[in-house]
Amino acid sequence: MNNTNSITQEKLKEIFDYNPDTGIFTWKSSRSKIKAGDIAGHINKIGYVRLSINNKKYLAHRLAWLYVY
Repeated sequence: MNNTNSITQEKLKEIFDYNPDTGIFTWKSSRSKIKAGDIAGHINKIGYVRLSINNKKYLAHRLAWLYVY
């Protein structure tokens, strides 16, 4: 895996808020069709929540770990 394309905790916290009690990520700022505070991500066909950051897809549970630790 090329670490130059990976997201950092700092960048993750700039883009999203995370609620560890619910496991939900929300957007910090508005984008074209997204309002600040909207829930981020979608559920993929096998039931995992995925988020897209700079056209790269991440599993939410992995981002949650990065966000907290």
